Amino acid sequence: MNRARRHAWLPLALLAATSPACAPDRTALLVHVCLDVQVPDDVVFVRLVVDHVSRPDVAHVFRLPAGARFVTFSIRPGDDLLVPEDFLLSAVGLDAYGHQRVARTVRTWFEPDVDRDVALTLEAACLGRNCTHGETCQSGICVPIPTVDNSRCPGEP
Repeated sequence: MNRARRHAWLPLALLAATSPACAPDRTALLVHVCLDVQVPDDVVFVRLVVDHVSRPDVAHVFRLPAGARFVTFSIRPGDDLLVPEDFLLSAVGLDAYGHQRVARTVRTWFEPDVDRDVALTLEAACLGRNCTHGETCQSGICVPIPTVDNSRCPGEP
């Protein structure tokens, strides 16, 4: 079964867009994936993963624009991702062959009728670092997954 069919609802819940949508419900997360300046140029894709304990993981891969140091995605709740449940959100930097180079995970949630910003920074200090379940890499060390609310990439307009 192809990936598009397996996650047919994904385009509705996970949109690679930065412009506001015309909908009565403003509930959304604006996910800012930040790459520090020392992350090598071989990180050319970002896999965004939504992980909720009672549902299968949902992932979508996006190509990074050449030279981009941050990219923004909008995630909206749907049948498989409800308000106000907590979930894990991961950004995984991939090379051209799809191999993981760097990753960051945070715990977050939707707030009803609120657009919130959540940043995940992919750091060069975490290149090749694989943390255990319940941890993420920050500043080169594995730490408990933090809860993140209202954050943006440094220097992002």
